[in-house]
Order: sequence, then structure tokens, then C-alpha cells
Amino acid sequence: MMALRFCGVLVGATLALVALQGCKDDAALDTAGLQDRDETAPAVRFLRPMAGDVVTGRIDVEVNAEDAFEVSSLELRLDGDSVSLSTGAPPWIWSWDTAASGPGVHTLTARVSDAAGNEGVESIEVTVVAEVCAGGDCPPSEVFWVRPESGPVTGVVVLEAAAIDDRGIEEIRYFVDGAEVGRTTGPFDLEWDSARVEEGAHTLSAVAADTAGQALAADLEILVDRSGPDVRLARPDGVDVVHDAIAFQATVSDASGVERVEVQVLDTVLATFTDVGDSVSGRVSAEALEAGSYSLLVTAWDTLEIQGRDERTFVVDRPPTVEIVSPTEGETITNITLVEVRAEDDVQLQEVRLFDGEVDLGEVEGSLRWDPGFGRGARVLTARATDLRGQSVEFGITV
Repeated sequence: MMALRFCGVLVGATLALVALQGCKDDAALDTAGLQDRDETAPAVRFLRPMAGDVVTGRIDVEVNAEDAFEVSSLELRLDGDSVSLSTGAPPWIWSWDTAASGPGVHTLTARVSDAAGNEGVESIEVTVVAEVCAGGDCPPSEVFWVRPESGPVTGVVVLEAAAIDDRGIEEIRYFVDGAEVGRTTGPFDLEWDSARVEEGAHTLSAVAADTAGQALAADLEILVDRSGPDVRLARPDGVDVVHDAIAFQATVSDASGVERVEVQVLDTVLATFTDVGDSVSGRVSAEALEAGSYSLLVTAWDTLEIQGRDERTFVVDRPPTVEIVSPTEGETITNITLVEVRAEDDVQLQEVRLFDGEVDLGEVEGSLRWDPGFGRGARVLTARATDLRGQSVEFGITV
């Protein structure tokens, strides 16, 4: 009886036995040729968890794969996001903190490639539930700030936080920029004087501890502000003379933001701005103001109702008025006549002069005798009134 010899070759996880008569050493399987003929995708399966499992806490995800030739790589995805890549030999294990993914249904997908480029894919769905607390006492699940709100603060500030815990909160400690400023055991509020720190940005922290000493923190960003808005008036410039309207222009700025701006003269608010950028400008009426010197005041409030202001003086001085009362327009003059001029100013007249065309007839104080001479034809009489500020007006007639 002739004995049979077997030559064996391990391909993937399968041992292929070939019965040969007179097996020779050079009869080894041509693995390269086998790879060229490989058109079968790897078989992929999850060893743990299994499809439909309910999981909690940190678990191991284990994937295995088999192929007719050789598995080359694995990509593991969680809800479509790649979480693990491996080129080692199966099985593959990845540690998954399910708490980071949150409760609910999640999809795990394994993509396995072999040396010939074939790809096998397997997906499963598992349900994550919240982890049961050790010993039945969970740490605080949430800490949140009640007072103040994030943003600007000033003066004495009430710090108040709240927390959620299955067995109640024992204590809340408060910190400013990492330094403890107080602790409470209920009610969970305390007063803190923001004057103890410099103006600017700071971080408040509330650390809530339950009856077992388990703690959770929440931060809040604030801006300590003790300064009112910076207000700088460009107009009026301190020497402006106005008649019927006052032009103003001011830049305004504040670290907390400018809430509103008011423009006033005496005790009367003449303009209010609530949608403020970095400047305000406009014109306000001066018709109700008598001649004299006044201050225009611009006041700005920030979101904390802290004020900033600037003021400039201006002068109300209207030009004089002048009128030739006699003779009248178009009147015929035959000899020396009395020219009557009426002029007024809200402060004081400097002078009133009368002109016959370009000829200066002199200063008028109520009236002036005018000798038209022997010439005939139309003549233009002009009265010019000038006040102490040098403002002039003219009134003319043709006779």
C-alpha cells in the first residue's frame, strides 16, 4: 500500500491540504498568483457589542475578519466619524466611552480591506443609556449660573448658582479667576464687591458639591466696569456763534457698550440717541434761546447706567436788522430830504451807515439829512447795520 504525503499551506484562517504522490519541496503554493485571483471581499463581524445591544459606560468594541488570502486594514466609524484605523492582524479592539456619545441609538461601522483591495463592510446599531451611578449616588448632573449674567458688572454683585443632583447639593463654592471668594450651604448666594479686582475681563466659577462630596463646576465670563463712557465733543468748539441752530458732533465709546446719548442745553434735552455707534452728530434748534453764552452738554450712559459727559460753550448772537423807513421804494426826491433808518440788534449795534450808491453818506443815528444834488435819475440808497461781533446786514431802496 502506497503512503500519501500531504503538503499544507495556511491561507488566512484556512488550512488547505493537498494530497500529492511524491510531494517535492519546490511544489509550494504560488501565493502571489493566488492574490491575483482573489476577488472575494473579507467577511467582517462584530464580536462585541452585538447588534441591538444596550450599553453604558466604557466598553470594548471588538471586530474580527476573515479572508481567503490576507486582511490588510480596518477602519472603524462611529455615527459616520472615523474613530480607529488599524493595519495589524484581527481581531481589533477599540475602547469606547459611551458617555461621550450620549444616550440614544448609535451606529458602528467596520470597513475591512484585503491585500487585493477588496472591501468588506459591516454595520450595527446599539443603544447607549446613562451610566448607573456607583453606590446609587450620582454626582451633580448640571451646574448653572442664576446671577449675574455673562457680561458687564459693577459695584457689589450677587453671585448665585444652582445645581441638579439626585440627592441634593451640600455646598457651592465661588471663585474669581481661580481664587475662592466664598462658599454657601444654602441659600446659595453671596455678595461680592467687584472693586476688589481690576477693571476688565474676569472668570467666575461655581463649584457645586453633593452630599457625597462629588463636585461639578460651571464658569461665567464677566467684564468689570467702573468707568462711564468716554465722550469727546468736536463741535461746538467753544467759540461757535450760532443764529438759529446748533451743530454738534461727539465721539462716544465704552467697554460695556453705549446704551443711550442725550444732548441738552440748560435743562432741556434737545436730542436723544439709542442706536449708538461710535459717534453722534446733528443740529438742534436755538430759536428759543436769547442772545448770550450757553453750554451744550452731551451725556452718555453705558449698559450699567454709568454716565460719561462732555460740554462745550457756544454763543447765540443773531445779525442785526435794518430798514429804510423814509423815503420809500420808488419815491421821487426833489430836494434835501430826511432819510429815516430803523436798525436793531439782539446784543448791541456797533454802527449804522447810509450809502448813495458807492458814496458813504456817513453814520446814521435814527435819521440823516440827504442832499441828492442836481443830478437826475434813479439813485440807490443803502443802509448797512453792523453789530459788535462784526455781523452786517444791508437794506436798499431805489428812488
